[in-house]
Amino acid sequence: MFVQSAKFIQAHSGKRGAISVYGQEANADTWKMAKMNMAIRGIDADFGPYHADTFTNDFISVTLTSIRQFITTKQYENQQLAALRDALLPKLMSGELDVSDLDI
Repeated sequence: MFVQSAKFIQAHSGKRGAISVYGQEANADTWKMAKMNMAIRGIDADFGPYHADTFTNDFISVTLTSIRQFITTKQYENQQLAALRDALLPKLMSGELDVSDLDI
């Protein structure tokens, strides 16, 4: 994996900060070596707070679930703000709604 990671970074103009690595390892020694390997190469990596087995304690699916929930919430908020903008903008443009007295 590390050889492939180095080739991947070279293929992307050597910009280590432009990639992140996520993973999970059940073997404690392998987990420590992977974290150390990424750290000494300056690659952002999240292998979880400790070694764990994907079958019994899947950090990645929990993280992805929270990211999906965040995205869904932001999409809903975006829709609500767009609807509010679409309702208020014509009233502001026509002068029907006056905000000149607001202290912003």
